[in-house]
Amino acid sequence: MEFDSIRDTVCSCIVGCSEEELDADQIAVWMTGVRDQCATLEQAEQRCEWLRERNEADDYRLSFNDLADVIEGAETFAGGRDAEIVLVYDFLQNNESLLGGSDLWETTISEPCPKVLARLYYARHAAEAIVAIQKQAAAT
Repeated sequence: MEFDSIRDTVCSCIVGCSEEELDADQIAVWMTGVRDQCATLEQAEQRCEWLRERNEADDYRLSFNDLADVIEGAETFAGGRDAEIVLVYDFLQNNESLLGGSDLWETTISEPCPKVLARLYYARHAAEAIVAIQKQAAAT
């Protein structure tokens, strides 16, 4: 499980909600156009602060405080233990209506482990060697 993917998913959804509900001039300039870009920890914290400020400004178009809580809640998965993948999907599902997503279970929040990638590399190398031997045998 890749924690950056979880943070990206949450932050991307929040930017999408903000873009849908607020006027363009009401969204922070640094936040516009970053919906599909990877969110760093600093950017997530910056979004969280912006959401808290919007809440304090008594803007009720979005649940700004709850959205900030979701960003902070995603931090609990920073340890990246594989056993938590079900908990991550539960977390996303529990916050679907707030995040404005209905298919967050389809979100990719994991990547192959290095051992799997190494095995695939060796399998490809072996397949290429077999094809080379077959071509050499056919040529003779």
